[in-house]
Amino acid sequence: MRLLRIALWVLALLIVVPAVVIGVLIATFDANRLKPRIEAEALRATGRQVTIAGDLSIKPSLVPTLVAEKVAVANVAGGSRPEMATLQRLELQVALIPLLSRRVEVSRLVLVAPDILLERLADGRTNWEGPAAAATDPAPQPAPAPPPTPEPAAGSAPPTIFAVEALRIEDGRLTIRDARAGTEAHYDLARLEAALPATGPTTISAEAAVNGAKLALRGQFGPLARLMRPPPDAPPFPVLLTVEAAGARLSAEGSIADTTAMTGWKLALDATVPDMAALAPFVPDIPLPPLRDVALKAQAQDSGGPIPAVSALTLSAGAADLQSLVEGLRLEKLEIAAPAVDQPMRVAISAAINGAPAALTGTLGAPAALLPGGPARPLPVDLAWQAAGASGTVKGAIADPRVPSGVDLAVVAAIPDLAAMGKLAGAQLPALRDIAAQARIAERGTGFAGGAYLRDLKVTLPEGDLAGEATWIVGQRQAVQVKLASQRLDADALMAAFRAVPPAPAAPAAGGAPPPPPLPAQAAGNGRLIPDTQLPFEALTLADGKAEITVAALTLLSQVWQDVRLTGSLQEGQLALAPLAFTGPGGRAEVRLSTDARQPSPPVALAAKVPALALGPLLAALGQGEAVTGTAELDLDIKGAGRTPHAIASTATGHLGFALPGGDIDNRLVDALAGDILRAVGAPLNRDGRSNIRCVALRLEATDGVAEARALLADTSLAKLDGGGAFNLGQETLALRVRPTLKVGQIRIAAPVLVSGPWRQPAVGVDPAGAGQIASQVLGGLAAGRNPLQALRGAGEATAMDDCPRQLAIARGGAAGPVPPAEAPPAETPAQPQQRPTVPSNPRDLLRGLIR
Repeated sequence: MRLLRIALWVLALLIVVPAVVIGVLIATFDANRLKPRIEAEALRATGRQVTIAGDLSIKPSLVPTLVAEKVAVANVAGGSRPEMATLQRLELQVALIPLLSRRVEVSRLVLVAPDILLERLADGRTNWEGPAAAATDPAPQPAPAPPPTPEPAAGSAPPTIFAVEALRIEDGRLTIRDARAGTEAHYDLARLEAALPATGPTTISAEAAVNGAKLALRGQFGPLARLMRPPPDAPPFPVLLTVEAAGARLSAEGSIADTTAMTGWKLALDATVPDMAALAPFVPDIPLPPLRDVALKAQAQDSGGPIPAVSALTLSAGAADLQSLVEGLRLEKLEIAAPAVDQPMRVAISAAINGAPAALTGTLGAPAALLPGGPARPLPVDLAWQAAGASGTVKGAIADPRVPSGVDLAVVAAIPDLAAMGKLAGAQLPALRDIAAQARIAERGTGFAGGAYLRDLKVTLPEGDLAGEATWIVGQRQAVQVKLASQRLDADALMAAFRAVPPAPAAPAAGGAPPPPPLPAQAAGNGRLIPDTQLPFEALTLADGKAEITVAALTLLSQVWQDVRLTGSLQEGQLALAPLAFTGPGGRAEVRLSTDARQPSPPVALAAKVPALALGPLLAALGQGEAVTGTAELDLDIKGAGRTPHAIASTATGHLGFALPGGDIDNRLVDALAGDILRAVGAPLNRDGRSNIRCVALRLEATDGVAEARALLADTSLAKLDGGGAFNLGQETLALRVRPTLKVGQIRIAAPVLVSGPWRQPAVGVDPAGAGQIASQVLGGLAAGRNPLQALRGAGEATAMDDCPRQLAIARGGAAGPVPPAEAPPAETPAQPQQRPTVPSNPRDLLRGLIR
């Protein structure tokens, strides 16, 4: 019994006394005395000033808990704030007994309100590299470091094992800032809970927010010990991670063969995204397409290189409105599949553009060609498309699609009805049918940096054909070069198709009010007939160009023009159309135009020599009907300067020749052009029907905007008008002395008329001297006993000379040309009442008009 009592006392001494001593030590221990040493050791290890502004304490228990409050890590000099990281509270609970076995078992680790800033400064430095900002107060001198503990011999001690039974982070925030890019992103961690045991599975669960958008994460991994020190024969480290955000879900399940080198990994990826736009807060610098119902599945594994090996890739998307990308575009379905990253992928897309169905199917090259970091490899393209009844193919290759560079694609299209494709273009298109087109598109310079080539262009349709090439040049100046050829082109049919297109409806004014009425014609252009509006000379300085166009047979204005050739160039604002040449019924015709838009007052030169021009189709094309018919000759060579048509006309120097040796004219046009002149001499004018034209001859020679009429003759079956005078193109005035001759049966009656004043409202009056002479002839005839008709005919005998040959020669500049048959002189037979032509009921009324 005594021996038992002694044993119990010894046991008490061995257990109770040390426990009491340890308890007293813990109760009286002041951890704050260790703060200077902890801060100094942290500075030595990280190069950053670490400050514990709050209390540092140890909660006494069988598993002691270390608590540190208000911990801060200094930022680099020049950072946006003094601290790189702050921590409101840290709680660390470590089991003591496992330390004896070199096992660090953290029972509980709590981080409260960690706030971490990672930033790149304007000068390129980052705050996670380099020295920290200097402390305001000098850091306390650290205590002398204890002598180093000699390392144990190899195999003498087992490795240290770490484990965290419970990790919790509350109200954390991570900010990533880039001063050079001007971007800043915030990641808020509302809660994170994790268990990292040494032998059991590691689990993690977190709730966070990225730029205000919520995110949830769940994961399960292998033991922490295998992650840090995997044994040689350890099986692959398992990985299972799920992320959910904005209705989207991404899961990755697989394993990692070597966790120390992070190699030999394999993952099965599965993602579903109801709305891509909802993920924008997570990637603010990446524009996301507004796709919906996106599903992605793939197998990915370590390939030993920078690009992982991806297989069994499938990507699909459902119906989505893509108006923000392309106006009027709506995606119906998208499917992409690739057996492996180095094998071609299949593409199938169905969509609608402005309500018109469209589809794209075929194959593209391997996805590896699109991945960054790997070697450049070509991307073959073999696609077929259908849209609004049309169909075609796109075939070729892109040498490096990541740039892109080396683009060489052949495009083929078959369009049964161009009008049906109007919905795709969002505009009304002409009803051209059975169009077949093909071309080859290639880049000019890497990634189209130098422009593009359009080669092997061929277009055929019932109205004609076109072939050639075009080049778009990008450099110091934009430029376009075109070389086209056609065997046959029916421009009349093409223009008729375009004219049949209904005009686009005018946009309503704000508030739904109807558009304002157009200005009256008298107010337009300051009341001038020649407009004073600015011509677009500035557009000629924006880019350069060169064109060579040939058409073997061009149908235009109801005539077939042979061997049509257009050669033109535009170089730094200097335009030269030299020439537009064609062969018509009357021979070879040429038109030349040049200007220099760089000059303050650009010089303009226009020359045209057309030996045969059908007027009826020309006027019909201009919307004037066939007011005049016949084949005219044009000889024009005019130079001027200015930025408006009126300024150019005001400085015009050169000549205009117009010759029409036959045809007919609408009498309403005669009335509009010369009605006031004929009425000035009392001549009746029948506006119904048409009149035959014997000839029209006009020759104007201009100097500094004043044109003198060297030839002025219009001879028709209704009347004849000849004379001379001047036209002031700048003032828009005229001063003419013309002689209208009325043809009434066998009677020719003429009187000189003066026309002067502004073009819009000229003054028209009979020349008193000339009218008096004719009146004297008529009165003399009456006094001689002639009847009134004979007297009038006698007065007109002086005007019966046929002037057409002479005046046409002047209009042509002395060149030879066709002339109308000679006009037969009036017969000397007495006038018969039953054959009397349409004249005033009393010829004396006409005489009074002459002497009025």
